[in-house]
Amino acid sequence: MITMTPRVHLILRAVIDCAYLVRSRLSWQNKIRIFTEYIRLTLKILVRKKSTEAGTERVLDYRVRHFGIGSLQFLFREIFVRNEYFFEATVDRPLIFDCGANIGLATLFFKRLYPRCEIHAFEPDPETFQALKDNVDRNGLTDVHLHNVALAEKPGQLAFFVPSGPAGSPLMSTVSRRSLEASTRRIVVNASTLSTYMSDREVDFLKMDVEGAEECVLRELAVTGTLRQVQAMAVEYHHNFEGGVSSCGSFLQLLHDSGYRYQLDATCRGGGSLGTFQEILVRAGRPTPVAVRRRDPATTEEAVA
Repeated sequence: MITMTPRVHLILRAVIDCAYLVRSRLSWQNKIRIFTEYIRLTLKILVRKKSTEAGTERVLDYRVRHFGIGSLQFLFREIFVRNEYFFEATVDRPLIFDCGANIGLATLFFKRLYPRCEIHAFEPDPETFQALKDNVDRNGLTDVHLHNVALAEKPGQLAFFVPSGPAGSPLMSTVSRRSLEASTRRIVVNASTLSTYMSDREVDFLKMDVEGAEECVLRELAVTGTLRQVQAMAVEYHHNFEGGVSSCGSFLQLLHDSGYRYQLDATCRGGGSLGTFQEILVRAGRPTPVAVRRRDPATTEEAVA
């Protein structure tokens, strides 16, 4: 068996990731810019001794406060290179919900994709939320509403588990077993239901990466009747999250019963043995009559400048 060093693994992953970018529906001008930025961030990791040192980095047209160049490169890879949250809006000013916003890289991606969009961004961890706020403020983003809450089935206060190490960990969760580190900290955060923020408005795109709470959040929307207001979504589903106990079937059934069509994007690790934890990106959308919601030419990929 060939053992790869972390550096070799990082380089190979960057090469593979470029295939996602080439197949994306972005313009070639944007593909080249994103590719160049990804290689630059990757090289920074390779030459630095510490990739966990917090700082500020110029990323594309933005100044981004981060908790380590390693985590910044990881987020840039998922959001900009792999285009996990790309969607084609049918209106000039789409309403977007960014659930699990972290430091706000997805929020920046959406604003780059649709400059006139309105965004509601949710991040429960106080320290990470401050970085999110800083990134929105320093880049002059408008129509971005920030909410320092965890999303849950009911409002109140909720235990929130934060892994040791640098702030902004993608493993922070309201589910204690998301991180198996013994030094995970338990804090208390404010919780709210997602339906509270939707009113009667149609949500064009819902991005959700809430580390294990995704089904309870969507089920609350279904129970309150507000899920029908969401036109399209991309949800990071955590399969076999609780040591082999999975409810992926009920999650997909929830989408099916609510009138969504969906696609799954997943990879198997560790030989793909039964019960192995797996992250699945679920893209879902409602069939929309063309006569009702026509695409505005201003929202084509060429608007991503």
